[in-house]
Amino acid sequence: MAVVCLLSLSFAFANPHVPVNEKSSEKNVKESLSKEIQNFLGEPNLQRMGVDDMTVKVQFVINSNHEVRVIEIRTENEQLKSYIENRLDNQKVKTEGISLQENYFIPLTFKEPAS
Repeated sequence: MAVVCLLSLSFAFANPHVPVNEKSSEKNVKESLSKEIQNFLGEPNLQRMGVDDMTVKVQFVINSNHEVRVIEIRTENEQLKSYIENRLDNQKVKTEGISLQENYFIPLTFKEPAS
């Protein structure tokens, strides 16, 4: 019985409870960063790139100078890949509270606007 109690306590300390306000703060930081990334990308001319609707996964880090460093862009469309990299890489973010040198993964959905 003592061993079970000891194991339960060690698991409780290994997985500390994150207060609700920290969760919402982290969510706000990610939303703010996502909006900045969208602003950096603007509105590409998808028709020129041969894209109708596409979701691209982008992996990046924010360095100690608060600049975006693109690590990987998962798409086979080289024009879109180049566009994303040129628009994101080395852009300085203003979002406060981001974790530096942490890998961020963001899905970017591109859709041709309805005419």
